Amino acid sequence: LVRAVEKEVLATRGLIQKAALERDVPALKKLFAEEFSHTHGSGRMEGRDARILALIAGEPVIELAPATDRHVHVHGGTTAIVTGLSPVLSPSENQSHDVRWIQVYVKDASGWRIVASQATRLPVPASN
Repeated sequence: LVRAVEKEVLATRGLIQKAALERDVPALKKLFAEEFSHTHGSGRMEGRDARILALIAGEPVIELAPATDRHVHVHGGTTAIVTGLSPVLSPSENQSHDVRWIQVYVKDASGWRIVASQATRLPVPASN
């Protein structure tokens, strides 16, 4: 069951990426729960509509960034927490920074949907 859920959740993440690249707002609205919230590293929060606008605008977001150190933690077959590490561009600094992130997915009658996410920018390692 765990492996199947991991595959389904990662497939949903892929659908989010595909819908964002195709600027498919109706598909994104189905993949993001109405109560979705994202917390930025700065502490700023945004809801589903603002996140969808960021995705279709091509802003640097964790949903579209390549992910390493990615893990899927399954809870009860209907909840999954995905954690990862991604380089995310900071437009104001014109450089990428490593960001640790978490996304929470819940399965309901319509399938897997993302309900919450948070990103934390990692400090730049001190150079010697």
